Amino acid sequence: MNQKRFERWMRAVDDRLLEEAAQPLPKKRGGWKLAGAAACFGLICAGALTLATTRGNDPGAAQAGTSGSAQIANPVQSVTLADITALGYLLPLPEDAQMVEYSLIELGGADETPMAQAVYTEDGAAYTCRALKTDGPTDISGMYYEWDESLDWSVGTLSLQLRNNGEGEAWVGWYVPEEGTQWCLSGADRLALLHSAQSIVDELGYDLAAAPENAEDVSYNAFLLDGLTVGETTFALDGVHCAFRMASTGEVGEDFADISGDRKAYAQTGAGQVSYCPARFAYDEGGAGKIVWFDVVPGLLYSLRMDEGASESALLALAEQLFVPAQGEVG
Repeated sequence: MNQKRFERWMRAVDDRLLEEAAQPLPKKRGGWKLAGAAACFGLICAGALTLATTRGNDPGAAQAGTSGSAQIANPVQSVTLADITALGYLLPLPEDAQMVEYSLIELGGADETPMAQAVYTEDGAAYTCRALKTDGPTDISGMYYEWDESLDWSVGTLSLQLRNNGEGEAWVGWYVPEEGTQWCLSGADRLALLHSAQSIVDELGYDLAAAPENAEDVSYNAFLLDGLTVGETTFALDGVHCAFRMASTGEVGEDFADISGDRKAYAQTGAGQVSYCPARFAYDEGGAGKIVWFDVVPGLLYSLRMDEGASESALLALAEQLFVPAQGEVG
């Protein structure tokens, strides 16, 4: 954090809390593998009152609600992973997480479960991960900036959020309705943040990045395109670079949007179906190509691009492999 922000933070914290924060925290190596991996993003991260890793946090005492921003509440207690697990939280940090420190933040309510936190480093970058039992999507980042990028979207049943100010401050969150838990991961680099969060979500048994099991170099991203929030997974399959995208839309019609970002004029074009969804494809035989399709019931757009090896059958086969109906199996 810069000097002015640090001085402002120091003035806001009382002496007792500074003494507590100065005490050494128990250190553990991260990496708690969970069985499972399924279909669509996550993790927990933290670091409240850890001076070296607190970024733009406002140490207020407001309780977390079901919307808006949940401020950091005192006191903060250093704990072990076992203590966090006993409260019903899972903290499956990335396998290469280091310098891990766990803590709990009391929210003030007698019946409220504290917010769980874990601070760790990965590839030299610092992350703060949090989880909170709550009734709906909630900002638990404790970061208060004017965000240049503010995205909200869904993958399966997960509600996802991304905030980025373009100046080294960003967080990504996801709410799991089945568990009534909001997660938040904050860090400096937007793409590295999404990558670390993706590995956590995978360990939680969800799958943000839809890619074949034998895919390599899998990476997840999210961005705005023509007013739509698009989630994109890129991967390499048998040496072929592919990009799979998904976006939610309220527009329903036969001329559904192409979210592939590929405006090339291809030699071959046609129409077909991916499962029960109408689809359009375009390709140069053996070269690059794309297929786009639309699931009208949940209002979800999809696209798949291949850099080489494209054909009608290749595009349809890979699209069928990647497509998982949001409403479950359709008879």
